[in-house]
Amino acid sequence: MAHRDLHRFNRWAAGYDRHWMQRIIFEPVQRTTLALAESQLARPATILDVGCGTGRLLRSAAIRFPEANLTGVDAAIEMVEQARAATPGPNILPAGNR
Repeated sequence: MAHRDLHRFNRWAAGYDRHWMQRIIFEPVQRTTLALAESQLARPATILDVGCGTGRLLRSAAIRFPEANLTGVDAAIEMVEQARAATPGPNILPAGNR
Protein backbone atom coordinates (compact mmCIF):
# COMPACT_ATOMS: atom_id res chain seq x y z
CA MET A 1 0.00 0.00 0.00
CA ALA A 2 1.40 3.39 -0.94
CA HIS A 3 2.32 5.69 1.93
CA ARG A 4 -0.31 8.24 0.86
CA ASP A 5 -2.99 5.52 0.93
CA LEU A 6 -2.08 4.74 4.53
CA HIS A 7 -2.52 8.40 5.41
CA ARG A 8 -5.92 8.44 3.69
CA PHE A 9 -7.16 5.39 5.60
CA ASN A 10 -5.76 6.78 8.84
CA ARG A 11 -7.75 10.00 8.26
CA TRP A 12 -10.93 8.05 7.44
CA ALA A 13 -10.71 5.73 10.45
CA ALA A 14 -12.79 7.73 12.94
CA GLY A 15 -15.81 8.06 10.63
CA TYR A 16 -15.34 5.00 8.45
CA ASP A 17 -18.05 2.88 10.11
CA ARG A 18 -20.64 5.64 9.65
CA HIS A 19 -20.02 6.13 5.92
CA TRP A 20 -23.06 5.38 3.69
CA MET A 21 -21.04 2.81 1.73
CA GLN A 22 -20.97 0.56 4.80
CA ARG A 23 -24.73 0.09 4.68
CA ILE A 24 -25.15 -0.04 0.90
CA ILE A 25 -22.04 -1.93 -0.25
CA PHE A 26 -19.83 -3.36 2.48
CA GLU A 27 -22.44 -4.92 4.80
CA PRO A 28 -24.12 -6.96 2.02
CA VAL A 29 -20.71 -8.12 0.75
CA GLN A 30 -19.62 -9.08 4.26
CA ARG A 31 -22.89 -10.96 4.96
CA THR A 32 -22.45 -12.87 1.69
CA THR A 33 -18.81 -13.61 2.47
CA LEU A 34 -19.64 -15.01 5.90
CA ALA A 35 -22.55 -17.06 4.55
CA LEU A 36 -20.30 -18.53 1.86
CA ALA A 37 -17.62 -19.27 4.45
CA GLU A 38 -20.19 -21.00 6.66
CA SER A 39 -21.44 -23.10 3.73
CA GLN A 40 -17.88 -24.34 3.19
CA LEU A 41 -16.89 -24.80 6.82
CA ALA A 42 -19.64 -24.61 9.43
CA ARG A 43 -17.33 -24.26 12.45
CA PRO A 44 -13.99 -22.68 11.51
CA ALA A 45 -11.30 -22.79 14.17
CA THR A 46 -9.58 -19.64 12.96
CA ILE A 47 -10.51 -16.62 10.85
CA LEU A 48 -7.93 -14.14 9.55
CA ASP A 49 -9.16 -10.82 8.16
CA VAL A 50 -6.36 -9.16 6.18
CA GLY A 51 -7.11 -5.47 5.72
CA CYS A 52 -9.59 -5.61 8.60
CA GLY A 53 -10.09 -1.85 8.77
CA THR A 54 -12.28 -1.01 11.74
CA GLY A 55 -13.12 -4.66 12.42
CA ARG A 56 -16.69 -4.76 11.07
CA LEU A 57 -16.28 -8.15 9.41
CA LEU A 58 -14.65 -9.55 12.55
CA ARG A 59 -17.54 -8.33 14.70
CA SER A 60 -20.00 -10.11 12.41
CA ALA A 61 -17.80 -13.21 12.32
CA ALA A 62 -17.70 -13.29 16.13
CA ILE A 63 -21.51 -13.53 16.19
CA ARG A 64 -21.73 -16.17 13.47
CA PHE A 65 -18.71 -18.19 14.61
CA PRO A 66 -18.45 -17.67 18.38
CA GLU A 67 -15.89 -20.45 18.89
CA ALA A 68 -13.47 -19.25 16.18
CA ASN A 69 -10.16 -17.62 17.01
CA LEU A 70 -10.39 -14.25 15.21
CA THR A 71 -7.44 -12.16 14.04
CA GLY A 72 -7.44 -8.93 12.06
CA VAL A 73 -4.49 -7.20 10.41
CA ASP A 74 -4.38 -3.76 8.81
CA ALA A 75 -1.59 -1.48 7.62
CA ALA A 76 -3.39 1.70 8.73
CA ILE A 77 -2.65 2.13 12.44
CA GLU A 78 -5.70 4.37 13.03
CA MET A 79 -7.94 1.65 11.56
CA VAL A 80 -6.26 -0.82 13.92
CA GLU A 81 -6.95 1.48 16.87
CA GLN A 82 -10.63 1.87 15.88
CA ALA A 83 -10.94 -1.91 15.47
CA ARG A 84 -9.37 -2.57 18.86
CA ALA A 85 -11.74 -0.12 20.55
CA ALA A 86 -14.88 -1.48 18.84
CA THR A 87 -13.98 -5.17 18.64
CA PRO A 88 -13.24 -6.79 22.00
CA GLY A 89 -11.93 -10.31 21.78
CA PRO A 90 -10.21 -10.69 18.41
CA ASN A 91 -6.51 -9.98 18.02
CA ILE A 92 -6.16 -6.81 15.95
CA LEU A 93 -2.63 -6.24 14.74
CA PRO A 94 -0.82 -3.57 12.73
CA ALA A 95 0.85 -4.83 9.58
CA GLY A 96 4.17 -3.71 8.14
CA ASN A 97 6.51 -0.97 9.25
CA ARG A 98 5.66 2.64 9.99
